[in-house]
Amino acid sequence: MRATAMQLIVLFLFLSWPFSSAHAVEVAPRISDREIIERLSRLEEGQKQFQAQMNRQFDAINQRFEAVNQRFETVNQRFEAVNQRFETMQQRVDQRFDDLKWFLGIMMGVLIMMNSAVLGYVLKRLGKVETSLETIRDEVTFLKSVIERLLPAKP
Repeated sequence: MRATAMQLIVLFLFLSWPFSSAHAVEVAPRISDREIIERLSRLEEGQKQFQAQMNRQFDAINQRFEAVNQRFETVNQRFEAVNQRFETMQQRVDQRFDDLKWFLGIMMGVLIMMNSAVLGYVLKRLGKVETSLETIRDEVTFLKSVIERLLPAKP
């Protein structure tokens, strides 16, 4: 079967139609300069409103940050007050330890003096006892020699 030229042309157009860009283009109506200016002014107005809204939101965020900063300042002040209390307590404890060390030092001195006094008294009494014992020993030796002279010697 022979295809006619007309059939070939129709077949060619039918097959090439999806690849053509002519059917996808939509013709836009012409816009006048006045419409362009109006649209630009609306865009500018919208941009200004958007900018104002963004500024309000940034201001709100800044206020929130300021509130958080104030809370942190309050917490810092509380910590400083607690630190001052701890420092005061530490100073009191240090003073009490110093007083206790001073008291213990005095007590040690008193105990050493009492021990020294007792030791001196004991040594003095010991010296007297030793002197008494030597005197008694000398007397016993003397009495022994007198008794030996008075008693006759046994044969």
